[in-house]
Amino acid sequence: NQVFQKKPGFSLTQTANLPKLGSGEQSGKFQIKLSRGAENRPSTLLRIPHQRVVAYAYEWRDGQQILHLQCEPHRDYGNCHRCGKCSHKEYESENRCVRDSSIADAVVFVHFRRRRFNCPDCEKLFGEPLTWIKKGKRQTKRFAQEVYWRCHHTPHTQVAAQMWLDESAVRTIFCSLVSFVTRLLARAGCFS
Repeated sequence: NQVFQKKPGFSLTQTANLPKLGSGEQSGKFQIKLSRGAENRPSTLLRIPHQRVVAYAYEWRDGQQILHLQCEPHRDYGNCHRCGKCSHKEYESENRCVRDSSIADAVVFVHFRRRRFNCPDCEKLFGEPLTWIKKGKRQTKRFAQEVYWRCHHTPHTQVAAQMWLDESAVRTIFCSLVSFVTRLLARAGCFS
């Protein structure tokens, strides 16, 4: 997976493997350049809770422009879900990459660290809440909603081609949201 190095004011060329979402195979290696600077941070455009964009990279693959956004948390601590205490003691972190909604016709991948903390009071491990991603998914909630709404008017194969996805990923996203909406409507008493 892509690893971004944190250094003030840098330009770096790296090699990475990032597959198309939903496909079982890895795409070929490619070169990307990272840029940093306060004037180039699209954090407000991204609107992901508790994250800020610290680096970005553009690339072209198969005629498609791809934007990689490296995010870091706004704060260096987490709040325990059990006792509410603040913990600065990071237990572990893992690099993650998820698909997000397109920006100006560019496919967007968000790279970030998923962190877990050790609570000083109850001595339990807890993870940061990621309200913008469903647990175990490789796309943001807003991207899944975009796929869902496009599937209402367009066949899955066309949605897959338009959104640079594998057709099985489109079906999985659509069916999971249909199930979610059906449960919501059933709770609201819309079905007899």
